[in-house]
Amino acid sequence: MYKLQTKKPSSLILIKLISSPSIGAVLFTPGLPEIIRYFGISEALGQLTLTLFLVGYACGQLLYAPIAIRWGRRPTIFFGMGIAVVGSILAILSEPLHSFTLLLIARLVMALGSSVGLVLTFTIINDFYYEHQARRIVPIVSLAFAVVPFIGITIGGLLVHLFGWNSCFYFIAVYNLFVLLLCRLLPETSTELDPHATRVVHIKQRYLAAFKNKRLISFSLLFGLTTTIIYTFAAVSPLIVIDLFGVSPLHFGLLNLVVAIGYFLGNLISVGLSKHLSGRAVISLGYGIFSLAILTFACFCALKLINLYSFYIPFFFVYLGLPLSFSNAAVFATAQYKDRPTGASVMMFTNMIIATLGVLILSALPGSLLVTLPLVLIVILVLYFFLFSYTKRLI
Repeated sequence: MYKLQTKKPSSLILIKLISSPSIGAVLFTPGLPEIIRYFGISEALGQLTLTLFLVGYACGQLLYAPIAIRWGRRPTIFFGMGIAVVGSILAILSEPLHSFTLLLIARLVMALGSSVGLVLTFTIINDFYYEHQARRIVPIVSLAFAVVPFIGITIGGLLVHLFGWNSCFYFIAVYNLFVLLLCRLLPETSTELDPHATRVVHIKQRYLAAFKNKRLISFSLLFGLTTTIIYTFAAVSPLIVIDLFGVSPLHFGLLNLVVAIGYFLGNLISVGLSKHLSGRAVISLGYGIFSLAILTFACFCALKLINLYSFYIPFFFVYLGLPLSFSNAAVFATAQYKDRPTGASVMMFTNMIIATLGVLILSALPGSLLVTLPLVLIVILVLYFFLFSYTKRLI
């Protein structure tokens, strides 16, 4: 039995929709060293192509809730994905115009548009399913957070190898257009529209109420800390593996299937455990797995025993543990919040702000990435532990 007597939203379409911002964020990363050389910029400036995307990604989360409440879920998706297509085309034009500034603007526009995929996917799930059902659906849909993007990185590595870095943005443009057309098959899950939802005073009231909700914010922060691990890895892994280890972009893309497999298995485990264990117990198990893997990686770095094996094997287990934690945290954050679009928007805004800060801090730290990366990851583990302990009183 479902909340709404309407057509069931296709999980496959939701996976493609939620994948749009993730693919836009990381598919081009195998070409990042080539982009740095093409425009003659520093590594730190080159990482802005990812960091600025995350900024737009975060801000976009607050943009779509009022629109979804005012005009419905489907029109909001069409609006956002249309913007994403425009951003993709601008990114393509940055090469013939030899403009790194245009590429940065394009990345921001692309992020603002494609971010609709994240917030509206969780909104539709919370519209249609009860909490115990959502705990099984979210891990399946959340496969897109890493499995689809890392398959995208593999595709990106192949594209860079065959056609150069700009071919990645051609692929992203086609993908965004495909998702835009495919989402025409999604049902409208909104039960009522509010004609006043886009008024400033109503937007302010809704968001103030959401940001004051301790359960929503606390579990959103937990969600954000796990997402930070994903994006810090995505930001620096090409620079470590391609530049320090001398691996080609093509082989780099293939190697990232290792962590994708870990994440895929983690989601399957999360779905299975949701039938037998409480959400909090699954989060604890996930934290134990990825924290042990991160500490193992940090030891390899400290002992200077780092190579492709000691780099990717720990991150396989990091990505195995992450979905157990963040999929359940996402459900706890929004399942009991009545204003679904606003709750999902605040959750994802908080999530992406934390991830963006993590990438910015990592890129600003001086020294070798094999020193700064484990340092940042250990800080995340400590913050996660104390925040998770605090959430005991909120369930």
